[in-house]
Amino acid sequence: MLFSKDDDHEEVYKLIFVVTSSSLWLSEDLSDKIREFNRLVFSDGGSDSGLVEFGKIRYKEIAELRTALERYHARDMLTLHDVPKFLERKKFSDSYIPIGRRS
Repeated sequence: MLFSKDDDHEEVYKLIFVVTSSSLWLSEDLSDKIREFNRLVFSDGGSDSGLVEFGKIRYKEIAELRTALERYHARDMLTLHDVPKFLERKKFSDSYIPIGRRS
């Protein structure tokens, strides 16, 4: 559904922001894949071709990311009840990965 409207880049960025703003409650694997998805979408930079065309061109990458996101989310749900253990596995860091230039 994210790529169903050509001119809705702002909504996609808002949705990604909502998810990443709650990253404290996401596993490292899940957070990494969401950041990877964010970089992929940002690399398009709101091009003139639109989101539908972007979704078609990058279909394989998007599908692989979606599958990984679903897999990590399902795995994490199995241990959702063990909050102390989950928080112990979190790797808090002050670093960042630059997104780079838009194409």
